[in-house]
This record gives sequence, structure tokens and C-alpha cells, in this order.
Amino acid sequence: MEISVLEQQDTIHIRVKDNGIGSDSFIYGFGLKTMEERIEAIGGQLNVQSEPMKGFALHVRMPVAKGDG
Repeated sequence: MEISVLEQQDTIHIRVKDNGIGSDSFIYGFGLKTMEERIEAIGGQLNVQSEPMKGFALHVRMPVAKGDG
């Protein structure tokens, strides 16, 4: 499994990828749907990819939280 977190300018990129069997179709269940809703609520995006024999990948892009300075 690979996990990476990268900050570029005002965006945080989080990528989680495994090397499992993958699938050519999957259903957004409660967990993925809830993650997507919460990420979109703060102005981010969730991208999910899976292919047979190529594993499963999750990529999150979200804005960096601004502090009070």
C-alpha cells in the first residue's frame, strides 16, 4: 500500500493506493459517499479509480485551511 500527502500552493493532495486485485466496477457505498460529501463541503474533490489486477486508488484534493494568522 502507498500513502502520500503533498502540499502544493494552497492545495493538499492525499493519495492512497493498493496493489490488490482491483475491479472494473465498484459501488460508492456509505463510506466513500460520506467521504466525498465531506471533502466537497470544504471545496475539495475525491477521485476513485480501480482496474482489474491494478488495485484501487483514492485521490483527494482539498484546499489548505487558513488560520487566523
